[in-house]
Amino acid sequence: MKKVDYLYYIVMLALWPLVDRLLSTGTRISPLFFWLLPLYAAWFIGSPFLLYWLRQGLPFKKSFHASQECKMEWSTFWLDEERGELAALFILNPFHIQYIAVPRIDSMDVRLDGLTADRKYVQQICVLLVIDGKTYRMRACSMGRFGPVGMDGYGGMVLRQVQGFAGAILEVKQRMCEDGNCNPTFPKRV
Repeated sequence: MKKVDYLYYIVMLALWPLVDRLLSTGTRISPLFFWLLPLYAAWFIGSPFLLYWLRQGLPFKKSFHASQECKMEWSTFWLDEERGELAALFILNPFHIQYIAVPRIDSMDVRLDGLTADRKYVQQICVLLVIDGKTYRMRACSMGRFGPVGMDGYGGMVLRQVQGFAGAILEVKQRMCEDGNCNPTFPKRV
């Protein structure tokens, strides 16, 4: 599972000398060329968010039918319970949805980091997803600038959603193994 598309960011950084050249020659012609710098900076910073938002609205591959969805801070997951497949889209890799066969998932655990002694507040809720022995850590919810997340309201809702999604994945995996479909039929690396 690839959480970051490094090639995109390398290309964006490699374009900087071209933008700099256009700025230096273009501003001599017209001061309107100065707007190229804020546009480049806005695209460099905002494009992952825009592309992620647009990609969420596009359809899945034809054989995938999402029955459950789980939105986290920097990613979105969909589960096809019928075929036993998990789809993942990450904000720093918004160009394609990655498909993972559920039998490849070793475990999916929900972890509370920074839980207070009275169990009312938490710093972040994380999901640890183990695929083919490799652990991926995704934040489902984290504290903002106004303090820790309250477990009575939003934090509790996110925790229940993520635990329910993790339970559904493990149920699908168990059902597939009982049916004798424990061997993934999809490529090893997605």
